[in-house]
Amino acid sequence: MNLTKQKGLVLIWLLIISVMIAACGSKTDNNTGAGTGTETNGEEGTKGGNGETVTLDVSHFRTTDDAVDVLFRNTIDEFAASHPDVKLNIDAVAHDPYRQKMTTLGASGNLPDVFLANGSMLLDYTSKNLVAEWDTILEEDQDWKNGFINGAFDDFHLNDKTYGVPIQMQAVHVIYYNKELLDQVGIQAFPETWTAFTDAIKKLNDAGITPIAMGNKPNWPLGSTLFGALADRVTGTDWFNGLKDGSSKFTDPEFVEALGKVKELADLNAFNKDINSLDPDPSISMYYNKKAAMVVSGAWTVRAIAQNAPEDIKANTHLALLPAIEGGKGKAHATVGGGGWSYAINAKLEGKKKEAAIALVKSLTSQEFAQKMIESNGLPPRVVTEYDESKLSPLAIEYFKLMDGIQYGPVYDIRLAPSLVETLYTGLQEIVIGQTKPEDLAAKLQSVKQ
Repeated sequence: MNLTKQKGLVLIWLLIISVMIAACGSKTDNNTGAGTGTETNGEEGTKGGNGETVTLDVSHFRTTDDAVDVLFRNTIDEFAASHPDVKLNIDAVAHDPYRQKMTTLGASGNLPDVFLANGSMLLDYTSKNLVAEWDTILEEDQDWKNGFINGAFDDFHLNDKTYGVPIQMQAVHVIYYNKELLDQVGIQAFPETWTAFTDAIKKLNDAGITPIAMGNKPNWPLGSTLFGALADRVTGTDWFNGLKDGSSKFTDPEFVEALGKVKELADLNAFNKDINSLDPDPSISMYYNKKAAMVVSGAWTVRAIAQNAPEDIKANTHLALLPAIEGGKGKAHATVGGGGWSYAINAKLEGKKKEAAIALVKSLTSQEFAQKMIESNGLPPRVVTEYDESKLSPLAIEYFKLMDGIQYGPVYDIRLAPSLVETLYTGLQEIVIGQTKPEDLAAKLQSVKQ
């Protein structure tokens, strides 16, 4: 071979190598994206029957040092280690930017392979056929399916199909009460009927104690944490479900009655007078300072009280649910809540790639994961009966016992259209200060719905 030919071959090989390096560099840039991009994989990635590597793009917002977020990321790593034929491209973005990013990706139709989606996102994605349904997968694995809490999938059930697997299951309605303050006014046990509940409110007011502390300045706390449960007690869940096909109307007597119960509480001075000008966080300070006997909030307040309340408040705080309402159609041992967020998979996945995606989601919703989640003071979507109680706060233990066998009703701001939610929650603000009548708000809601 002469010198000219040798130089030509060297140039060719240099060109090939440079192309390969450029390709690798391009791959790294795409993986990083807007968040923290990482690759978690075995030695070679998943290989299908034709020998091609199968890679999953996974997006999530579990980025903090919170125990449940750490558990999530550790489980991802464990999945990769136990599946040497799986390669995961991880895009981790903080919660608020994640919501914005997923909205943008949904508009473009360019969704990841596995990702977190809330009910509102799924409404958008399903209308464009961007996400796969889970019903067949759930039916094929009954043990996995039957381990979920009743109602866990409700927020992700659209058009008779299930498009998300819940990442959690939490109550949006819980009553936190100071037993010491109730004892002081002669209330030995938390009221079990609406009449007894309103009597307790009168006794607390007579003693100069605000019955319920609430900050409703952003308008959702009263509607989401109290009214949803109250309405469900009066109307029953079937009434709410009937809104979808028009068999139920906001002007129906039972819903007007539910709105009337809010007016009744306001007329009894059940709330702090500045309810509509106070944010949620300052309102709980009233409870910490023993100026209020009760706080109505979601399950997230369990951790807040355990971490921030004075020791005597922790010792005297117990949990309850809104009592039964005489003549109501709903169940007493029920709350409102749901999964909120879910695991979803891209509708384009098929074959080995889809199998890998399903396996990943199952690892994040397994019984083992649920047990670890509850021991991290998290709120798993599965029924967990065996766990190390020493790892939980006393209030968390009480919460999980209260939720045992609970029925979850609908959260209005998750299940209704945004225009209806805003009309309802603004209207509730007006009801508690006497600016709107229940029947007028009901008529306005029905007009907006039509």
